[in-house]
Amino acid sequence: MGVVLQMVQQNHEQAEEGHKRLRTSQREMDEELETLKQKLEKMDRLVTQMSQTQSGPIDVGQIVFNPKMVLAIVGLVVSILGGTWFINQPIVSRLDKFEERMNSQKDVIDGLTKAMEMRRLEIQNLGNNLQQFQQLQRNGGR
Repeated sequence: MGVVLQMVQQNHEQAEEGHKRLRTSQREMDEELETLKQKLEKMDRLVTQMSQTQSGPIDVGQIVFNPKMVLAIVGLVVSILGGTWFINQPIVSRLDKFEERMNSQKDVIDGLTKAMEMRRLEIQNLGNNLQQFQQLQRNGGR
């Protein structure tokens, strides 16, 4: 009977410890929930304030640039365009020169191809003449 009583007491102590942990976790969760509620209320107030202070779309026609700002913007645009032109100019001239070289090499290759074709035809003609000559020699030797 003592062993059973001891087991019951151990189970009771374990259950009490588990309940303590659950109560602690519940308190922490309640605190977090309360904090989140406060933050949500604060955000609602900020959204309400922002929506009340916002007054329609901005009229772009009322925006005025002083002369220094206009000069700065124009200078920036001109420097960007000038830099782009300066960078691209050597590339364009190099591309033109490369294209000229490619065209001249293409012409050379075309000339070589035609010369090779002429040689092929000459060799073929010589081969045909040689065959005719050999045939004539065989026929003439009889």
